[in-house]
Amino acid sequence: MRFWMLTLCTLLSLPGLVAPFAIGYGGLLQSLPCLVQGASADCLFGLAGAIGYALVSTAAWVAYFKMAYAWVEDVVVPPQWPVTGFLLGILSMNFGGVGGSWVPYAGLFVLPAFLLALWVSVYHLRRGYRAGSVQE
Repeated sequence: MRFWMLTLCTLLSLPGLVAPFAIGYGGLLQSLPCLVQGASADCLFGLAGAIGYALVSTAAWVAYFKMAYAWVEDVVVPPQWPVTGFLLGILSMNFGGVGGSWVPYAGLFVLPAFLLALWVSVYHLRRGYRAGSVQE
């Protein structure tokens, strides 16, 4: 049952999984010609935003898959995974300016995965502290 919940939430959130590559790395490619011509403040902001969004979103998805896979296998992860992954997920959903564009509804694309990540984070934190045995 857990495997199918993970599969369903991940499939429903595929647009959000593609977003770091489409928006973040696309903004990076869009900023490169600007850097060649001369690094203006807007160009540097766009470049920093694109790199930041891509890194934060990718790290959030890595944490999501790490926690979700451990949840499916009924293994508890160390507490830094749920805490860091959840914070990165919130940050990537609200990351605002990327390459001069605005993504106000990015959270809607990843809502199923976000809700599952919330559930899995609470599961890992409660179970890890209750059992006192956290595995790497």
